[in-house]
Amino acid sequence: MKGTIGAALVAMALVSGASTASAQSAPWEPQRDTAGWVFTPALGLGGQWDSNTTLRVTGDPLLGQWVGLVNPRGELGFNGQRTHFNIGYSGSLEAYQTLAELTRYYQQARAGFRHQATPRLFFTADSSLEISPTTEKLQLGTLPFQNVGSTLADARVGTAYAFTQRTSVTADYNFQWVSFEKQNFAALEGGHSQTVGLSLGHAVTSRFSLSGDYHYQRAHTAGGTQLVNVQDAIALATYQLAEHTTIAGGAGMARLRISDTGETQTGPSLRARIAQSIERTRLEVAYERTFVPSWSFGGTSTNEELRASVARPLTNRVSADASVAFSRNEPLTSTGDHLLVHSWWTGASVGYAATRWLRVEGFYSGDFQHTSAFGQVNRTRVGIQIVTLKPVMIQ
Repeated sequence: MKGTIGAALVAMALVSGASTASAQSAPWEPQRDTAGWVFTPALGLGGQWDSNTTLRVTGDPLLGQWVGLVNPRGELGFNGQRTHFNIGYSGSLEAYQTLAELTRYYQQARAGFRHQATPRLFFTADSSLEISPTTEKLQLGTLPFQNVGSTLADARVGTAYAFTQRTSVTADYNFQWVSFEKQNFAALEGGHSQTVGLSLGHAVTSRFSLSGDYHYQRAHTAGGTQLVNVQDAIALATYQLAEHTTIAGGAGMARLRISDTGETQTGPSLRARIAQSIERTRLEVAYERTFVPSWSFGGTSTNEELRASVARPLTNRVSADASVAFSRNEPLTSTGDHLLVHSWWTGASVGYAATRWLRVEGFYSGDFQHTSAFGQVNRTRVGIQIVTLKPVMIQ
């Protein structure tokens, strides 16, 4: 029965797509299976080369320089027989060599909760907060890359219930809030949204399952002054090709309505995903196409996203991961400025565990974007960081 609930949650994972490309070294430690409470403080010290510190467009003079990094972290986790809980904070101070006014602090916080109430009933809750000095670190496909302070808050609750060994249902609610420092760039208006979702899944065989998903999103864009409604219904199929390989895909329809103007649009909604896990190596590729509200200029867009990630331990002490994400965003409605946005995020890191409490990390990230209003923006960062950490069991 536990496996049935786990299979039901595949659809929820598919909705979110693959993991985002890393903007620098990993801000979090891997989840631990140790029973009980574990507190993990950590501190990272290092530096990086930033090729475009002020996010200038191609053709303008670019300012590249070395940046000092200080990365304090802390995580508290609990693993019980039926309950898992985790909270964490990660900050990154970026101290620029010659321009002190660019020195800034990037912050992330998260909290997660999992509870299996009965063999049939499962609850989840997750929340995250990002406070970034730039827009490209948020990795929202509708945003132009700008040197503007940005905040993204996200909260999600969900539940899964297994009616039988083959049939289960999941439901979730998601709240998202996006805000910008308007004094720097007034066109970034922000807003908030609420989304409810329902999925019904059925395992046809031990390898093949079907599900139907429905999501309704109510978004207040243009600084909260414009109301956008998006409905998305899709049929999904999941098949286990081999012991370690799973593919999933689906198609459906999406419909949006701008309440202020009464304007409506209908279009296809598509999703696909392939995941492979062999020993400790995991590869994942995901694609999604649907309607999304625009957090920058208002209105709504057709958004296509393609994400891929791979993680592999090279030796007992050395591990590596890489990821890439592409987003193509095109305006869909007559409201809002018609901004075409094509964005790439790439990232890779290699870590060496010198001792149980000391790790050396090398990392790379590249952010590339073309917009119809601002042109081409390219940014590359390469760096190294020494991280010291000490997990502590709490009795």
